[in-house]
Amino acid sequence: MTKTTTTFPFICTYGCDNCRPFDVTTELYVGGLYIRADGYSDCCSKDGHGQQVLIENRHGVPHVIIWADINDEDPTHIVSLAGAAESERRE
Repeated sequence: MTKTTTTFPFICTYGCDNCRPFDVTTELYVGGLYIRADGYSDCCSKDGHGQQVLIENRHGVPHVIIWADINDEDPTHIVSLAGAAESERRE
């Protein structure tokens, strides 16, 4: 399986004084784009290896899958972007 990995720093953009910057790593696989924030993981992965967000193609429609609870094996959110299609815009 081919994958491409990129890591880049995230800084706080909300004007808070004590925001801690963190790195975000993306891994592009054939099946989707995984996103991992440094210091966060998912239920089934070792620390430093889990992904919290997946963007995947489900029948031609992008979906965003989120694991927001490290103690839950199942995703906490699955969001279809079908309603964000440019063809859905009301003029």
